[in-house]
Amino acid sequence: MDLKLNLSLFSSVKVNLEENEIYDALIIGGGPAAMNALLYCGRKRLKVGMITQDIGGQIIKSSSIENWLGDADIRSSVLVNRFYDHVQKFELPIKLETQVKAIETEGKIKKVSCNNGMSFQAKSIIIATGKSPRLLGIPGEEQFTGKGVAYCTTCDGPAFIDKKVIVVGGGNSGVEAAIDMLSYAKEVVIVQNLSELTADSVLAEKVLHDSRVHVIYDSVCVRIEGNDGVEKLVVLNTVQNQESAIKTDAVFVEIGLIPTSGFVPDSIKNKGGEIIVKNDCSTAISGIFAAGDVTDVPFKQVVIAAGEGAKAALATYNYIITQ
Repeated sequence: MDLKLNLSLFSSVKVNLEENEIYDALIIGGGPAAMNALLYCGRKRLKVGMITQDIGGQIIKSSSIENWLGDADIRSSVLVNRFYDHVQKFELPIKLETQVKAIETEGKIKKVSCNNGMSFQAKSIIIATGKSPRLLGIPGEEQFTGKGVAYCTTCDGPAFIDKKVIVVGGGNSGVEAAIDMLSYAKEVVIVQNLSELTADSVLAEKVLHDSRVHVIYDSVCVRIEGNDGVEKLVVLNTVQNQESAIKTDAVFVEIGLIPTSGFVPDSIKNKGGEIIVKNDCSTAISGIFAAGDVTDVPFKQVVIAAGEGAKAALATYNYIITQ
């Protein structure tokens, strides 16, 4: 499924983020939480800007959203473009294709350092960087990434029409990926390390009742083999302690996500790397707020992330006007 994201629109930022300015707030991230935070900060007339590698976050890795209030089924590309179009009406500065490498949180003025050597200053920071795919960490994974190993069925699925593919992971993300691949592949194999699928029952039933899907239980991935591209995935059955090779044209890794919080001080993160936030999205560091999937707020959903982004912006506004 082609997302048809309006990339030309995303590149048409009307206002530049300036290094010599001191902003009221800088938002790090480009997903629903970040964009809604930017929108609310803009509506509150804060001097605000956003720094992000891309627009959309994890939402662009799904073909459609079925639980966005008011739309029973909306293509993720349409929803992302609506978000961005709404934000752009305020002509707020957005720095695209930029990763944050470090933040300095001491003092009233915070500093954000980026991978391109640029740095920006603000009185407050809202971190809304979401999560990124968890890797298998096995031989062949890095070698064949882009050559059959992928982490997004929406992005890479169309390249494997009428092919046999493997999806690693039996949780919601894995089963959703398998369902996505049924639009393209002739056969889908799910490799699950447990004795049953852990996805929501409504999702699990869809794949368990489809003759094109085969589930391999109690198995972990050992290595990926091939020449110019992926040809086999070797798995180990943990019950029988026996290895076997599965022929395949692609391996889609869907074993969960990890918070994109490497640049965040450890003092405000839990053991899983999530940022610990209070009810108003503030953290233990004055002037640092966080929202969305990067935080320890439960239930990672688009609508929740967007709401948390709004909350973080309103809390940031209250912080700014009381300084």
